[in-house]
Formats: sequence, structure tokens, C-alpha cells
Amino acid sequence: MQAGNTGGGNSRAGYGAGGTGSPADRDLNRQLQSVANSQQLLDLLWPESPSPAASKARLSPINIATAWVKLAHLASGGGGGRGRGAERNAGERSPEEEARTAAVELLLRDTAAATEAPAASSGAGAGGGTHMDLRQVANTLWGMAKVRDELPSSSPGGARAGTSAAEPARQLREALQRLQQRAVDLLQPMAAAATAAAAAANAPAPGSGKPGAVLDLRDAAQLWYALGGLRHPWSGAFTEALGGATVAALEAVLAAGEVDPAGPVVAAAAARTGGAGGGRGGGGRGGGGGGAAVESRTAAAQLVFRMGTQMGGGGLQAPLRARLAAVVEGLSAAAQPPNPDCLLTGAHLLRLPLPPAVVRRLHDAALSCSGGEAARAGRVAMARALHSAVQLGLQPASGEAARWEARLLEELGPGAAGRQGAPWRSEELSWTLLALSGVRVYAPEGEARERIASAVCGVLRKARANDATRLRAAVGAWGLRLPARERALLAQKAGEDVWEGDDALEQQDREREEAERGRGGWQQGQGQGQGQARGRLGARREDRPSSSSAGGRWGSW
Repeated sequence: MQAGNTGGGNSRAGYGAGGTGSPADRDLNRQLQSVANSQQLLDLLWPESPSPAASKARLSPINIATAWVKLAHLASGGGGGRGRGAERNAGERSPEEEARTAAVELLLRDTAAATEAPAASSGAGAGGGTHMDLRQVANTLWGMAKVRDELPSSSPGGARAGTSAAEPARQLREALQRLQQRAVDLLQPMAAAATAAAAAANAPAPGSGKPGAVLDLRDAAQLWYALGGLRHPWSGAFTEALGGATVAALEAVLAAGEVDPAGPVVAAAAARTGGAGGGRGGGGRGGGGGGAAVESRTAAAQLVFRMGTQMGGGGLQAPLRARLAAVVEGLSAAAQPPNPDCLLTGAHLLRLPLPPAVVRRLHDAALSCSGGEAARAGRVAMARALHSAVQLGLQPASGEAARWEARLLEELGPGAAGRQGAPWRSEELSWTLLALSGVRVYAPEGEARERIASAVCGVLRKARANDATRLRAAVGAWGLRLPARERALLAQKAGEDVWEGDDALEQQDREREEAERGRGGWQQGQGQGQGQARGRLGARREDRPSSSSAGGRWGSW
């Protein structure tokens, strides 16, 4: 399922003992493996370079790619995003953070030099005319994206000319532009060859025809991660080439699965000996061909999801969408389709023309996965799987709707095992309610409505605009009644322009209550400050839907 590294570009850490480059390069890569912190990285790579302008770059492309990956792992501890202590004020930065900032600046300088055109370079090392290969480009961009909070602004107006920040900003812009162009040069032949083969054979089965160079799925994952993680005006040529080469690689996964259970990922890994120009070697965690084939298909499913999140429906031309739809159909035909949540969500975002039978198979696979698989995928991934299936034209039957309710609200809800009563987060709740509200045969009733309304009120304070938009759609679909102030806050966060005011909203509440109960007046809350405008958004405790009874069918909401 969609847990783990769907967007992290894989944790393959391309900094093993290198199989490419000079003996000195490979030796430096081996030393990089033992580096334990950013200061050691500084001492190893730039022992006599106290500032980014102190000397010219001396690192080779393979060392640069390896160093970016190593720096990313040092910064995030194997995860992603900001490093430890990033929330502290600038004045409280630790020695490790200071060393990491210095290493980023120096590595950025060497990267800008290493990516210069060979004709403009002289000598050995970074400027010795050695182009980066695709593995090194992918490693470098992925590492940059992982430490993006340490990078200078790459926008032309991000740093004033003549200031100390102007040079690193220029180096970042130039490095990204050159890395992008190098990637285009390497990806376009892969994409073009597969497109020509499909057209010449009148779109044959995926992967048929004469094999050519195929994009490694791990490189593809890193490139897609960088595309979304780095602020840069990526060119249409780059996204088109990456999209085409990725689809060709996914087609190769299906073709290889038919004739070789190990698949192209294992074959590629076996042909490499490590380093920034290679993976860790070996055939994957499973150690055998069958497990490796599963890994290849899982990586393929996660790439479909990543492409969807980055490109959306308008990013692929119709012929490429048709080819990718055939890939998804092929993956869905497996006895246990890999990551059905990824395939459903990616297909929906990319607007792939999937046959109803394919959507049905993927929906059924997502619904029937084990509780452990669902928990590993997470609330959002499972809810998006249901939402995507509905958007692709499927409507669950009554029994399936009940199973989805149990899965999303019980198995993965606050009362689930391992959650220990953890409350809903706004993103989780918004996707869950949006998905369930799209099922025509499902609507919460009685206590369920009250609990859902209470949960919505509980997450509104921290809800983002997108979360609020999804929550508002579900609230409207089910006609849930929220307290006046919570309803106003939901509308405000979801971007509604009309502000009716507290008194008007409370008057609407009273009138609606009157009509529903058929009584002549508001019998609860009389004499408790009607018409008195309160100074901040927020419902009185007695106005909130009751949530005092813990447990129940949906746990401690």
C-alpha cells in the first residue's frame, strides 16, 4: 500500500563504494560512507576551504552526487524535510546545523561548477569535461530536495545583487538549470524510442518490440520527488521527457514480469557495483526473484501515484495516457495488485481512461487488503483510494459501503488498536468524510452524525484551506448541522466570500431548530446571551455536538 517512500525517491542511498569514476573518486565515496555528521563531511571534502568563494570546485560528478545523498541523510536522519532542531530560532542553531549550512553552500558551489558544459571546463575533477550520468543527476536533485530548507532562494528576485546571498542563489539557479538540461538530454531518447515503437506497431502490448535503454525506476522516483520538492521553473521539455521515459520504464516492468520474475530493477541493480553511479547492489529485500518482481511492481504503482500528484490531468498527452492506462490495467491483473490505493489515486489524478472492470478490481483489492496493510498505508491513502474509485465511475454497493465505513472509521479511526485515542488530524478527517460522502448509498445517521459533526468541530482550528474545502463538501452532502460559529469558520477557511455575522448565523440556527422541532421558540439557550456578539470564532461548549460518551462504534472521537 501507499506507505513509506511513495514520494521519497527510495532510500537506496547511492553512496556505496563507487563502480564508476577514477580510483580516487571511488576511494572518496568509500570514506563518505563513514561520515557521521556534517562537520566530518566538511572536513573530508573541503579541508582547506573555509568559505564558498575560497577555492574552485574540485569534486567530481560522482562525488558530488554521493555527497548530496549523504548530506540529505545526515539532515533528516533517513527521513525527509527539516532536520532536527529546525524549529528553533536562528540564534539557537546547533553546531551541526551551522556545519550543514556551510556544507550545503560549498556543495552547491561545486555542483554549479561540475554541471558546466565540458567545453567551458579545463583540467580534471569537477570541471574536467565529465558529464553526470542519469543516476548522478537523480541523486543530486533528490539530495537537494531533501535539504531544500537549507538552500537559498532560487528566484531571480530572491537575493539582492551584491549581497552575500546573491552568489549562492545564482549558483543554485544555474545548477538546477544545467541538471535539468542534462536530464532532458538523457531522458528524451528513452521516451522517444518507446513512443516510436508503440506507434510503429500500432500500440502493441506494453514492452513488446526491440528493447532499448530504460529508465531505472529508482532514478525515476528520485526525479519525480525532486520535481515536486524543489522550487524551480521546470521546463515542459523536462516534464514531458520524464513522463515519457517513466511510462516506458513502467511498460518494461510488465514485459519483464512476463519473461523474468526478477524484473528490470533487479537486472539493473545486478549490473551495478554501487556508488553514486549505482545502487547498493543485490536483488532487493526479498533476495529472490519472486520478491524482486513484487518490489518492481510496487515501485511501478508508487510511480503512477507520484506522477499523478505532480502532473495532474493535463500533464500527459492522450497517447501517453492511453499507454499508462494499459500499464495500470496490467498491474491490476496480478493476483494481488500492488498498492491499489496508489494506482487508483494516480489514475484519477492523471485522468486515465480505465475500463470499469479495472477500476472494480483495484477497488476490491483496496477494500479487501488486510488491516495491517491498511494501517501501513494510512488513513489518507485508504480514503483517497475510495474517493478515486468513485471519481473513476464506481459506486460501492450497500455491503461494500458498510465495509468502507468500518475500515475508515473503526479500523483506522481514533479508537483503533495502536492509535491510543489519538484524535483526527484535519487532513485525515477531511479525506475520510469526502470519500464516504461520495458513496450514494451511505449516509451517517443518529449518533454517527453527531460524532462526525463533533469531529469536524474538533479539527477546524488547525484545518488548512484544502482540508476545509473537503470538510465543507461532506458537511453539505450529508446536511450536517454545525454550531453557527463553527459553520462560519468552516466557510471562512474554505474560501467563501460571504460573511453573515455571528448574530445572523445564530438566528438561522434558531429558525432551523424551530422548523425541525415544530415548536414555537428556541427552548435551549434562552437567556444565555442571545444577540450578544462574541469577540472570537468558536462555539460555546453547550452548542457543540455531544461527544461525552466515549467508545461506541467509532471509538473515542
